[in-house]
Amino acid sequence: MDLVEAKNLHYSVQERHPWERARLKVIESLMIAEVRDRSNEQLNILDLGCGDTFVVQSLAQKSPQNAYIAVDTAFSDEMLNEIHEQLKDKPIKAYKSLEDIDQKSIPEIDVVLLLDVIEHIEDDVAFMQWLRKFPFIGDKTRVIITVPAFASLHTVRDVFLKHYRRYTSAMLKGNLAFAGFTTESRGYFFLSLLLPRLLVKFKEQITRPKPNANMGIGVWKGSRVLSNLMIAVLYADFKMLFLLNKLGLRLPGLSTYAVCRKSA
Repeated sequence: MDLVEAKNLHYSVQERHPWERARLKVIESLMIAEVRDRSNEQLNILDLGCGDTFVVQSLAQKSPQNAYIAVDTAFSDEMLNEIHEQLKDKPIKAYKSLEDIDQKSIPEIDVVLLLDVIEHIEDDVAFMQWLRKFPFIGDKTRVIITVPAFASLHTVRDVFLKHYRRYTSAMLKGNLAFAGFTTESRGYFFLSLLLPRLLVKFKEQITRPKPNANMGIGVWKGSRVLSNLMIAVLYADFKMLFLLNKLGLRLPGLSTYAVCRKSA
């Protein structure tokens, strides 16, 4: 969860918004596809723009043999102290910035996660070029990126979250190429959320609402049954689009992803 949406740093898994829990399953599937032949190895995973650390903590709980680094420039000193206390018995280290890490102490990163991060950055290409220069981003490092899709679906929630843009899959691939990354796979997910977002967009054109703190996913209060149903639907949505994508049919979705590596 983006820190601007987080009401505190102590959510239980069951309290998380179904979208966030479904996206976690999407990320787990993409990671498995990338490292399936290394299941017995210790992997080094960097969650850059980690928000309130829900994703990295969930991954560490399922795969505690791996080493994790969580970085978010929005951490305050108070937040960082609180997170360090939460993570003291887990294979996770948290930092405000990549520059705060002792570069010599980090082995090559196997997987970098940029989950709904680069849309918050004014110059995403320059950011990726900056990331590419770190010595622990090697030729074998895979970067998994998710971003919101389609500029036409920009709503007040995007304003609240301070999004500079929404992407098409081709746009994301092109920006990564400019930054020196080769996209190995890409696609969309959450087709089933397109119609609800279109309805929200249509309503906003009439009502002209202003951004407010109740627009974040941190205010979710749905029941466990409803949450689990939504997660099942959204994950099935991803699996269907993923399979169709493999067959050469790329259907749209509310989000798009890319898996990339440094170009030669």
